[in-house]
Amino acid sequence: MAFHPMAETPLTQAFLEDHRTLTRGLDQLREAVVNDDFRTAKHLADQLDRSVGGHIEFEERILYPEVALTTGADHVHRLYAEHRAGREAIGRILSVPDTEKLPPDVRPKLLAQLNTVCDHVLSCGTLVSHLASLPAPKQAAILERLLQYRSAGHRWTQLPTDAEPDLACGVPVESVGKRP
Repeated sequence: MAFHPMAETPLTQAFLEDHRTLTRGLDQLREAVVNDDFRTAKHLADQLDRSVGGHIEFEERILYPEVALTTGADHVHRLYAEHRAGREAIGRILSVPDTEKLPPDVRPKLLAQLNTVCDHVLSCGTLVSHLASLPAPKQAAILERLLQYRSAGHRWTQLPTDAEPDLACGVPVESVGKRP
């Protein structure tokens, strides 16, 4: 049987599962912000912050350095910037006291940031292709790291903004360079 680069593997299944969680959560969060339902928005932002931090950390420390080897640092810098937009939006929502609402002048920027990260999540096909094309032993090692990051339970908003690549999967630091 010939290998197909988009064949589902345990790694791509786990990756796509995380992206489905992100897509649903971000869609609901955008809807709450559009409808000026701050209580729901804050609850959803907290859920996303808790549920996807491990995946974001995995992408930033494992996947993006790996992808930079084939796509180049410019592409990867854009991916990091899109993550920053999501982190800032969620952090902004969570920073408003429960007794207050989002100021009306903040909503357009917040929606723009949420749209940026939604577009990022929906355009993950290249990343899935990259993961699926890796040799099975490397996929297994990367999947193990994804599962470890998930179980660590880090919040998205508490991740370092200048995280160094995780070298456990053999990705050289110089493949990424410094992020802007």
